[in-house]
Amino acid sequence: MNPSQINEEVICVLVFIENTDQIKVDYIEIEKGLEKQFKGLLSLFEKPKTTAKGIVQVIKKHKKLKILFERYDYCVSLNKPYQGFYSTVEEIESNYPSDFSKIDGLVKKEKAKQDEKERLLNQCKHRLQAYYLKKAYKKCARDKKILAYSHRRVGWSAPKYPLNDDFSIQLKTNFGYGSASYFYTKIKYKGLDIIPFSDWVNYRISKIYEIVQYSSKHRLNNESWQDAMEYIAKAYNLSVEHEALFVQNYIIKQGEEMIRGLRKILTNKEIKLKGYVFLNQERGYVDLKEDQHNLNEFRGEKISGALELIPYIQQFKHLIETEGYVEEIEACNIEVKPIIVEEQTNVRQVLERLNTEKDILDRRKRLLSIRLQEYQKSRASLKKAINGQNGIHDKVKLKEELNLQNSDFKKVKTELTEVAKEYRQKSLNINRHEKILENLVEYELKINDYFEEKREAEWSDLDDESNIGIDSLINSNKPFFKELVSLHYPFSKEELIKYWDNLIYGDAYYSTSLGDTDTTYQPSFGLCWNKNIDWDSWLSGKWVYFDPNDDINQNKEFPSDKLHIGFWNPFTGIMEGGAKSVPLDLGKEIKNTLHNTDKEEYFPYSGEGAFYYGTIYEKKHSRFLVKVKKTYDELSIPAVERMLKKDRMVILLNRSIWENTLQKYFTKEVLEELFMPESDS
Repeated sequence: MNPSQINEEVICVLVFIENTDQIKVDYIEIEKGLEKQFKGLLSLFEKPKTTAKGIVQVIKKHKKLKILFERYDYCVSLNKPYQGFYSTVEEIESNYPSDFSKIDGLVKKEKAKQDEKERLLNQCKHRLQAYYLKKAYKKCARDKKILAYSHRRVGWSAPKYPLNDDFSIQLKTNFGYGSASYFYTKIKYKGLDIIPFSDWVNYRISKIYEIVQYSSKHRLNNESWQDAMEYIAKAYNLSVEHEALFVQNYIIKQGEEMIRGLRKILTNKEIKLKGYVFLNQERGYVDLKEDQHNLNEFRGEKISGALELIPYIQQFKHLIETEGYVEEIEACNIEVKPIIVEEQTNVRQVLERLNTEKDILDRRKRLLSIRLQEYQKSRASLKKAINGQNGIHDKVKLKEELNLQNSDFKKVKTELTEVAKEYRQKSLNINRHEKILENLVEYELKINDYFEEKREAEWSDLDDESNIGIDSLINSNKPFFKELVSLHYPFSKEELIKYWDNLIYGDAYYSTSLGDTDTTYQPSFGLCWNKNIDWDSWLSGKWVYFDPNDDINQNKEFPSDKLHIGFWNPFTGIMEGGAKSVPLDLGKEIKNTLHNTDKEEYFPYSGEGAFYYGTIYEKKHSRFLVKVKKTYDELSIPAVERMLKKDRMVILLNRSIWENTLQKYFTKEVLEELFMPESDS
């Protein structure tokens, strides 16, 4: 069977071979019952005097061919956008008005008429095929022997077909959506997704979220249905005949190929990869030959990205030994991390040089622009003087001077054009290197996150053997727990009055970037951020917003028995902090600012290395937000102790850790001991 006939003359199907548990690819002829009538319609298109508008009316009234103007879920081209025939009859009529009155000349009028008829004929042919396919789909759906069949429907489709208790398939298509189109087959074996792990290292551009969605992907054309069905039949038949060989070919080999690919990426300077052309159409192979920066960026992307595949590999642990694959991926990441870190230094040095060169070009560009403006003013004055000059001698002299200036003007203009072009190229180069640096930082942090989480999981296994208790933890970290309880505990008014002098009030302002000092002024947390208490007039009256610049506060002193809202900036002479009342919004503060325990490392906003540190800040902030917003189930006390050492701010700011783990320990007795030491009680 010629694959080009699929969805044109035949439907490609999967069927069971009679009296066996094997399946095969077969073909069902598409019934075409309107060929005689359509042939008669074609004769109308061939007549010189007919118009598209007239033919539309004939079709509209034809007893059988009027089905051409029904709506059809049909792709003319699987990989192009805006597919499907969804127009109403009225809309079709409006598309073929056959009005050529505004076209001059008989020849042009005739050509326009024929072009319109050709356009209608082409659409009618596709609409007829869509009608035939619609009937064929219904026939296949009714036939119990057919397991799966080809189609050319528009949009998302993912029918599932269980072939036996262990083996099911899914044909995942999204035809007719341009660059978003795809054609995948997905195999599930014994409840596990068969994943082409090797695609991660075989393609220059690949996404983990995409790879885990398919077992095999296919080119976006009708012929690919044969490849898809044969892939399924071969895999299924092998799983039935020889399970061990199926596991070897579809699971083990994929893992081994991925590991080999990671090793090549780690060590080779030139790498052979599969490539793509536009709209997901695959083309052969490409040789990746990158400069050092891009090569190390690519290494970081592929090797750190492979960490995300580990959970998908581990799902096969009851079928194969998976630990070796995991160890290889981890080893590659341990080896690539220093390469990534060193490359960040190299890229920062390049960026420093490029930015210096860009500044020089910027100064040249501005000076040349000034000179150009001066020349333009001078030339305008000379032209005016020439026009107002009566003496021939003086006029010639002025023209000579103008010609000299014109020569200089052209030189400056040419130089400015060249400098501006070089400046743009330099800016693009800077943007490219900044993106490389941003990615390198991301890959380093991804590796760090993985091994941190792994260590935490290993420690969790040992928690039952730890002797640390909550009393010991609180006593050894009293300042922290005072701040935590002040921030979250639902104090009654009586408790607030009783413990007032020992509570942690916190700072009543939001993080504020101070441009004059290149720093961010950050608050500490405590009672003024606590929304679990009743903020009556007595409590809210403990804080006051006092702006000495307000007329009402002129020559007044801040009340000594009150707490500040906001803070005074002596450099600008204004109140800062973005707050005028209590309590403050903790969610707003967390969303906008990174509260990492090691603040100084991540907070330079300008000067040398600003982009690099800004990039780290953004990456750290996004990870910090994930941890702060994460819902933690009840943690063991040893786990809290470990988190205190490395993620103190996460414990402080994550509401679920307080509610699900710590709140229950702060009884009346514990509060008394924490806020009313023996010497005070």
